[in-house]
Amino acid sequence: MAPAAMVGKLKVLGASEHNLLDVDVTFGPGVTAVVGVSGSGKSSLAFDVVYTEARRRFTESFALGRRGARVPAAHVRRIEGLGPAVAIAQNVLNINPASTVATSVGLHPFLRILYARFADVTCPRCELPVRSVSREERLAIASDMLATAGSLDVEVAVVRGLRRSHARLLAGLRGQFDAVTIDGRPWAATKSSRVPRLDPAVPHDVVVRVATLPAGASAADVRATLERADALGSPEVRLDGTPVLRTPICPSCSDWVRPLEPMAFRDPAVDTSSHRIAGVTLPELLACSVSEVLEFVEQLPIGPRAARIEDELLRRLRPMVTLGLGHITLDRSMPTLSRGEAQRTRLAVVLGGRLEDLLHVLDEPTIGLHHTDLQRLLDAIASLSGPVLMVEHDRAAIAMADEVVEIGPAGGRGGGELVFQGTPAALWRADTASGRGFSAPTRVRRAPRAIGDQRIGISGASLRNLRGVDCEIPLGVLTVITGPSGAGKTTLARDVLLASIREHSPIGCATFDAPAVRAIAVDQKPLGNNPRSNPATYTKVFDRIRDVFANETGRSASEFTFNRAEGACPECEGMGAVAISLSYLAPVWVPCEACEGRRYRPEVLEATWSELSIAKCWR
Repeated sequence: MAPAAMVGKLKVLGASEHNLLDVDVTFGPGVTAVVGVSGSGKSSLAFDVVYTEARRRFTESFALGRRGARVPAAHVRRIEGLGPAVAIAQNVLNINPASTVATSVGLHPFLRILYARFADVTCPRCELPVRSVSREERLAIASDMLATAGSLDVEVAVVRGLRRSHARLLAGLRGQFDAVTIDGRPWAATKSSRVPRLDPAVPHDVVVRVATLPAGASAADVRATLERADALGSPEVRLDGTPVLRTPICPSCSDWVRPLEPMAFRDPAVDTSSHRIAGVTLPELLACSVSEVLEFVEQLPIGPRAARIEDELLRRLRPMVTLGLGHITLDRSMPTLSRGEAQRTRLAVVLGGRLEDLLHVLDEPTIGLHHTDLQRLLDAIASLSGPVLMVEHDRAAIAMADEVVEIGPAGGRGGGELVFQGTPAALWRADTASGRGFSAPTRVRRAPRAIGDQRIGISGASLRNLRGVDCEIPLGVLTVITGPSGAGKTTLARDVLLASIREHSPIGCATFDAPAVRAIAVDQKPLGNNPRSNPATYTKVFDRIRDVFANETGRSASEFTFNRAEGACPECEGMGAVAISLSYLAPVWVPCEACEGRRYRPEVLEATWSELSIAKCWR
């Protein structure tokens, strides 16, 4: 057994991943902020050591010794007290345009079930209710109504809006039932009653009362009454005036209204307008904001039968509102979200989960969040069940942590050491890079810059939640667009300004006036679609390096690229790593054993220039 002092603690011994220099550190329960200058080794410690080792242990527990499924261990001597972990990093960006907020947080499957099982189904032509229920469901409904009301009228609409005299039908009803209603007027249908003459050119309704069940009626009596009602052959039975259909046939036009299964709501083309809840279709609900959908679900008029579905929806919606995502519509495409919004969406999934005692590793969860929205996010992080490692730069977020670990003292080769561990208050007094930075005044002074006359003019910007925004953006100076989360900053900058410059016409706005300028977007998207890309290939520096190797070694330049079969390692096809796939788990990439992560064929690696192989140059 672990010593009492170590219970609930995570102990890392000898972390040496990347630039970490044999770091020993103990993380306690609660929230620990991992801080330090850029490149100091914060993410290496939190993600590449702690989370990677947790994932490796979890993955190998599923591999069960299967060949080729072993994941390399992190560069650390030992980790004690490490359990299952979940990571929310910044580099996981959803670029699938078909993915929406509703699908990414797991709301869409439950909304499909909700509408397929509990929506009010109406005839597209007549707009009359057409939801069929089974015999057992009708028995349960009738029993519940009987227990509540004390008595229950069971009626059958044998005629609904049909033009005929119905003389033969009415003659057959005489003496069979206690009460018959014709066009809303009662008719004493005794054996001696005279059959009324109905105008055949006018539509008529004929409703018969099968029985009135008294309070305390047995289940056998209820079942027998319903069976007698079914024997009349009408699709509509009324329980205390409430229509209950045996088959999905419109009682007015007799059209068959096919009930939709949950899968039908996935296709925007199979028409789901016949299914409504509180008068709202699923596409209309998806077009609402998270806050509006939360209010809708909290007031669902469908009773306890859908309690499980309602609970699952609320479990996912409430954390999103807590994290400041209440303004986002459920049908919004995930690639259109800002980086901070996308990261908080993933955090909302974690908050809505049922797993307990997980280690949560977060990468700057406050990024992109206005200071007015910080408190709700920080409260949500503090409520996570299990220890939290939070790589963070924001002083407000660090101040709420239970403990702070600083890696430094500098970045790159000058970092990788544990320079501070203690409370946030102690960090503010510490003589470290973070301590000095957080305790210093926040005011930044700079010389004013002259603003020229050239400006980009935008008027009537009304995309998404923008409401007729008019603004001017001067050229040649730095302009900052700021505001609370969901204010429309990204929409204005990316989807209006940038799009209008590229299209040379107003996009998302009424008018757009700009001089001839070239637009370059620097955002958080991956540099390219090719997973083999790296900074050297992206900046074209590697083209020059390949040419030098080709000239110096006498080989073709195509042999010195890992994107061509002439040079790429045949085992990993130039990736330098291979993916290990396990059922129900994301693939894990491990270094290629054939090339040891160097990406090239052996004969290419043997060709050197200045005693360097091509792999050493780009690494």
